[in-house]
Amino acid sequence: MLKKKKAQVWIETVIYTLIALAMIGAVLSFAKPKIEQMQDKSLIEDSIRVMEDMNSIMMEVRKVSGNQRTFDLGIKKGEVTFDAGNNKIFFYIDSKYVYSQIGEEIQSGSVLIKTEEISPKKEYRIHLTLDYSGSEFNLKLKDGSLTKKIVKASTLYKVYIVNQGKDAINPEGKTILELEIN
Repeated sequence: MLKKKKAQVWIETVIYTLIALAMIGAVLSFAKPKIEQMQDKSLIEDSIRVMEDMNSIMMEVRKVSGNQRTFDLGIKKGEVTFDAGNNKIFFYIDSKYVYSQIGEEIQSGSVLIKTEEISPKKEYRIHLTLDYSGSEFNLKLKDGSLTKKIVKASTLYKVYIVNQGKDAINPEGKTILELEIN
């Protein structure tokens, strides 16, 4: 009789443990996607602020020839492309969070934001763009290339922005902002 009682206690313990693990698994299956979405939302909002900060520095540097500033750029997720040929800076972030209406462009300060669906598994790409194509300055990369792409890294990138003065060759005479990314 004592053996049966001990066996029953062990069986009950195993059953209760399995029930508890199943409940924890069920809660996590619903909570984990929401947690990921909230993390992505926070990351996107931080990235928009970083783009706004970069824009503010560029607007400040453009005012005086010879002016220069350093900007620390950290990328936790996504990639940044400096497109000197088109006078634009792009920041792409793949996310589980829908930041804006899919396919529509919205503006937050000087940053253009567009969300596109990249897979039927509820994955999205958020495009953040600083467009200087109509501005009074042109972007130039110090290494002479037209584009420079940087991706997620554990350390900060250093972006040096230097006002090179008016472009004597260009008939428009736009100011040249030279970017060096390390």
